[in-house]
Amino acid sequence: MDVYAHINFFESKYPRLNFSLDRVFAMAEEMGYDGLEVRAPANDVPYTVEEAGGLAEKHGLKGVTFGFYAEAMSDGPVLLKAETARFTECIRAAAAIGTRYLNCQTGGLRPAGASSYAATGSIVATAAQFEQAVALLRAAGAVAAEEGVTLCLETHPGILHDRAKATKRLIDAVGMKSVKVNLDWVNIWLIGEETEEAALNILGQDVCYVHLKNGRRLGNGAFLPTTLYDGAIDLFNHLRTLRRRGFDGIIVAELAGGGDGRYLARRNAEYLKDVLSALSRETCAELPARSEDAILS
Repeated sequence: MDVYAHINFFESKYPRLNFSLDRVFAMAEEMGYDGLEVRAPANDVPYTVEEAGGLAEKHGLKGVTFGFYAEAMSDGPVLLKAETARFTECIRAAAAIGTRYLNCQTGGLRPAGASSYAATGSIVATAAQFEQAVALLRAAGAVAAEEGVTLCLETHPGILHDRAKATKRLIDAVGMKSVKVNLDWVNIWLIGEETEEAALNILGQDVCYVHLKNGRRLGNGAFLPTTLYDGAIDLFNHLRTLRRRGFDGIIVAELAGGGDGRYLARRNAEYLKDVLSALSRETCAELPARSEDAILS
């Protein structure tokens, strides 16, 4: 499993960088990351696909991936056509520099006044919005298949693919090997409806990319971000379970809140090196089964 750092460790405010892009790639290499997930081209993103690819090569990283946010929830064939064109352009540009995975979102579904994550996303999506997302992903997925790229839908509150069941439904409707899942378990956990075991059973072999962060729920329902090793989620056993199920894709550590992202990136890299080293010494036969009692819900 290769470990990448998310660009948000090195941003002062989305999407403004706190350092030069060259320095960001240099720090990722110094910290021992295999690569970086950066922002896909958009109006405010201060770098290009080609620039990121050149810096990954310069600093000896294995690769660079991109997070692409499409707007497929708005009602309008003109906008959908434009977003599809922008998406496919990004796929081709990323493929040209050797990128094989893109982290993707399909647009916000956050009603005004929603009181919790559970009141947003797939639960409020219309049939028309679902079909728009399917159309976008089929068109983009066809180009991705041609280019050898896999589109990974991030499980994220407030979008169509938020819960495991909703994400699986969308992937099955698209029906393409080039459209899979970026599993962010904490995001599903925050919605509070599916257990880790249930989510992994639903998504199965469709998980080929993983976002990692950690934190704790506060009494008022707020989320307190932590380092990867110090939150409510046992990420050692989360990665162990994924490995046992055959996952061997990209892991992306990301910043979940504020603070000195640069320092947190370093601490999280050290933790993940320790976890992967420990897992490398285990065989699948040695991995104990996890009981439901041991799984956070």
